[in-house]
Amino acid sequence: MWYRSNAWALSLGVLFLSFSGSSLAQAQSTQWLAPVVVEASAPPAWQTWPDLATGQVTVIRRQDFQPHHLSVADVLGTAPGVQVQSLGETGSYRTVSIRGASGIQALVYVDGILRSSSGGEAVDLSQFDLTQVESIEIYRTQAPPQLSEAAIGGVINIVTRPEADEFNSRLAFKVGSFGLYEASGAHRWQSGNFRGRLYLSGLTSENDFPFLYDNGTPDNDSDNVVLRRNNADYQREQGGVEGQWTLGDQVWQWQWQGQRSHKSLPAWNNNDAIETWYRRRENQLRLGWAGSGYWQGRLDQSLRLSLTRNSGHLYDPNAVIGVSANDSRDRFTDGRLHQLAVWYRQNSSMTLVNELSLSRFELSDDISERDYQEERLSHSLALTEEHFLLDDRFTLLLNGRLANALDEPTLWGAQLGGRYQWDAAWWLKANLTRAFRRPSLFEQYGNEGYFRGNSSLASEQSLTIDAALGYTTDAIDLELGLFSRTAENAIAPVYDSQGVGQHVNIGDVLYQGLEWHLAWQGSQWSAQQSGAWQRSQVRSPIALYDGRQAPGFYPLSLTSELAWARQNWQQRLVWRYQQGLYYDRANSTTAPIRNQFDAHSQYRWRQPAGIQSITLSVLNLFNDYSMDATRKPLPGRQFVAAYSVQF
Repeated sequence: MWYRSNAWALSLGVLFLSFSGSSLAQAQSTQWLAPVVVEASAPPAWQTWPDLATGQVTVIRRQDFQPHHLSVADVLGTAPGVQVQSLGETGSYRTVSIRGASGIQALVYVDGILRSSSGGEAVDLSQFDLTQVESIEIYRTQAPPQLSEAAIGGVINIVTRPEADEFNSRLAFKVGSFGLYEASGAHRWQSGNFRGRLYLSGLTSENDFPFLYDNGTPDNDSDNVVLRRNNADYQREQGGVEGQWTLGDQVWQWQWQGQRSHKSLPAWNNNDAIETWYRRRENQLRLGWAGSGYWQGRLDQSLRLSLTRNSGHLYDPNAVIGVSANDSRDRFTDGRLHQLAVWYRQNSSMTLVNELSLSRFELSDDISERDYQEERLSHSLALTEEHFLLDDRFTLLLNGRLANALDEPTLWGAQLGGRYQWDAAWWLKANLTRAFRRPSLFEQYGNEGYFRGNSSLASEQSLTIDAALGYTTDAIDLELGLFSRTAENAIAPVYDSQGVGQHVNIGDVLYQGLEWHLAWQGSQWSAQQSGAWQRSQVRSPIALYDGRQAPGFYPLSLTSELAWARQNWQQRLVWRYQQGLYYDRANSTTAPIRNQFDAHSQYRWRQPAGIQSITLSVLNLFNDYSMDATRKPLPGRQFVAAYSVQF
């Protein structure tokens, strides 16, 4: 039996009790703790606790997902300081920028296992289907103790473990503009101490949308013309099966999932392109064990193995979209052994994480006859000490991290963080963080398609100072944060006129910003807004970049929502506003302002057999044409209808 507090001030005593029934008599609750919730079995030891974070964190749960959301990338933009960077239409490569950092500077975890790796590019968030996601945790300051590595550009942890509920099966269907169709299903079952789940999904989109083409002159509107996107279709199929055994204070878990996708690639100037595409396959196997209550009930530990293999095929024989004619196959394999131990004491806890990884990146091209492979064996260590003082109102966190790779220098990071709870509503956080990032094999060697390699890249280092003030009641949730981050040897992609990139060290970059989140909940009406104002300045030996703003993010970004709910009906209006993006490091070309309204209407009803819902969404209500961070066109007005049933 374990005990979970829903308050921020989940004391170490409660954490200690949560894994050790033998210490129940030693518990000392305080006035700051919310009522505990008793569950039937212990969670895995690797489970993260966002409520305990001393840094700024946003949790987006399944109930916050909307019918038009097709992947994790569609959800992330609702968090303050977070912007999704897209390379175009549905199925295109999509990463995330947190506090102005590039997508490859952010780490992506799935259930605490790192998916960003030394061999790959930034994780493509468009490939994470939402059908098996329960929640998404966005850490803007530092990784929680359970994770092996921190990041300069924040950490995202995708939680896929299914929550127990009254329904065993789910079916969902979507249809939308530009030839969009999606179907998904999941079924879970339980027998004694065993719980299993099977899920399948498929998506297709023609992506034949109209867009505003600027003829290569974004500052001259007189030659703009409306065209229709060519050769941009996308298909994706995904499935998986998982199981979990709970035996007393031990949890055994396994999971296999596979995915394949096909994305046709439009020419940079939208000319007709024949048989230009990228195909991708992925298989992943995960095995895990977690145990609690060892060493007189004070030690929790876990051991997990993750094996991932990605393969891709880029076909561009006429050099329509890449550096040169291309018929290349890339293969990336990644194996990780992750060990976690958490030791609970009276007023403190210590977390130790060790992770050993072996990554290999291979590429072969039938046209250029180039064939090479690179690999990296690395070890990461993280040690965290947390203290709970002043009747659990004050949390102090000390963290140190090391990363080693063969024939490469050791890198280190650290965090000093604190959180203070004045009363049941007001809280304050502050952090001083040093982080690092080693160049990936992808950055160093490229893929002969969209990116050239650069073997002379130096490792990045960063120092961040941030603070946040919050106020939380049943009706109001307010958070206001400030940050300042200096990134040394910053690595960023530079694109040419055809969208082909190369990663370079641009120098040092200073990022500063203000973030906010405000939510109000009434009896029928609710409103919320998340936003960020952030600026950057490059200090570079390259005169063209020195003193400029780093590209790839909007200095001002707002997401506002107004919702009304009564009985079975819910109506929502969402407004997104972004401005100030530069396409290039010389700051010579400014992106248009993005000003988009979305409207959603949902009817949800319960029957003896289950719950059903029908939703109609209108995206980009006023048909505002816009471009992404790399000048790829984005769709205008779209309609999406969705039906789901749980039984």
